[in-house]
Amino acid sequence: MLGAVWVDDPGFRLEAHLHRAALLRPGRDAELFELAGAIFSRPLPLGGPLWELWLVEGMAAGRLAIVLKAHHALVDGVGGLGVLTAIVRFAAEDAHPKEPVWLAQPHPLPWVVRTLAQARVRRLGELRAGLRETVRDRSGLARARDVAVCLARVNAVRSVFGGAVNDVAPTITAGCLHRSVSRMGDDVDHLRSFRALVPVDLRPRTGEAGIGNHIALLLAELPVGEPDARARLARVRETIDELKHGSHEIEGTAFLERVGDLAGPNLVSLTFTLAMRLRAFNVVVTNMAGPPVPAYLARSPVEAVYPLVPLFSHQALGLAWLGYDGWLHLGLHADAAVLPSLHAVSADFTAAFEELAAAASPVLH
Repeated sequence: MLGAVWVDDPGFRLEAHLHRAALLRPGRDAELFELAGAIFSRPLPLGGPLWELWLVEGMAAGRLAIVLKAHHALVDGVGGLGVLTAIVRFAAEDAHPKEPVWLAQPHPLPWVVRTLAQARVRRLGELRAGLRETVRDRSGLARARDVAVCLARVNAVRSVFGGAVNDVAPTITAGCLHRSVSRMGDDVDHLRSFRALVPVDLRPRTGEAGIGNHIALLLAELPVGEPDARARLARVRETIDELKHGSHEIEGTAFLERVGDLAGPNLVSLTFTLAMRLRAFNVVVTNMAGPPVPAYLARSPVEAVYPLVPLFSHQALGLAWLGYDGWLHLGLHADAAVLPSLHAVSADFTAAFEELAAAASPVLH
């Protein structure tokens, strides 16, 4: 098998991917999130491009919502942000742009074979160079930002304890899970290990660009059993520093992605399936940096952007952070059979941040 290449779908119909839904007026955010959960619970049809977009009407105060759902094989979080920035504008507009005319371009079999062969030669060169760099290079994590709290307050906490925003976000996550696990009756204080699967963008390392799936999946220990917020942050910083400077996990997964491109999907699929069977992690946590300034659809301001991560087999909760316009927005995605109500989990996040902010407040004041 030579690999894979993107081609146009001659049967593509835009209307097959665009849908409308309405909430009973006046629709509340809780009802919108329930609808989004139902949309994400249904598999995408495999007969065409793996994405769909829902326009949700009936919300209070004349608002509209958009639910965008895409398979991870088509686009990862960073690529999804690229799609978002292509849809929105960063100034209010009255004019409607002229609709582009798109026609599928045929891709004859010789072209496909030649393109795959060229990509294979290029990948072999990258693989050799990547192997040398894996031995020598110990550079840091790809940059990311992480939820529905004010970024100014997060930066204030960070200024007291040091580190980066990417240290504060997983600390809040660990504090939230400390409260949630305790509330469900587990002995969290004696919890020995609680691991998060953390996607990291590989584009800065591999030179890939655009849509597609270019991430490394790292295992990071979360100090969920640590009761003290300050000590929790210190342990998170140690973990992230180890991933940055004392570990080759990122380089290793980038190397595996290159090998997978050459050997076909079976190698990566087998590796990931084995990880699922071993249940090597407890939760999925991801964070991304969105636009730092307000975005608009025509003249309508975009108030908030909530990302969602897919749930893997035997996983009850996924957490995704997205920085947008001075706020960190948190998207929670859960198995309703295990966590029937996410309202309490959301409150745990707020409480965990306030606990960390309180630890910093004597210095701030």
